[in-house]
Amino acid sequence: MSNALIAGLAAPPVPPGPAAGGLPPDVAARFGYWRGRILATTIVGYALYYVVRANIGVPVKTMGAELGYSKEQLGVVMTVGGVTYGVSKFVNGLLGDHANPRYFMAAGLLASAVMNVCFGASTALWLLVGFWTLNQWAQGMG
Repeated sequence: MSNALIAGLAAPPVPPGPAAGGLPPDVAARFGYWRGRILATTIVGYALYYVVRANIGVPVKTMGAELGYSKEQLGVVMTVGGVTYGVSKFVNGLLGDHANPRYFMAAGLLASAVMNVCFGASTALWLLVGFWTLNQWAQGMG
């Protein structure tokens, strides 16, 4: 084969592209900055979600003794909350796909914190069930 024929089969020259990693340099710098911030806030956010979700197991015995509720009555609080959390994960997962994750997660965490305070300030069983149910619904947002 002649050199002219080989040159005609060669791939066209590649124009200069973005920096290493496939991103333009200004975007790469911003990406590096935001990647660390988003990772840190996500870890802290989910840690806070866990703290306000898994905090009922410790005081249940004391709550029963001080408020005069049986294990069955407190079991209702925990059961309704658990079922609500499961349903909420499904529903809020669908809603979260269409929402801004920063606001959706923050709103759920704020609502959960408020419901925890209300739960702690309540003594009536129906309020305990209601606030814990709302807390678990908000937990499904995270």
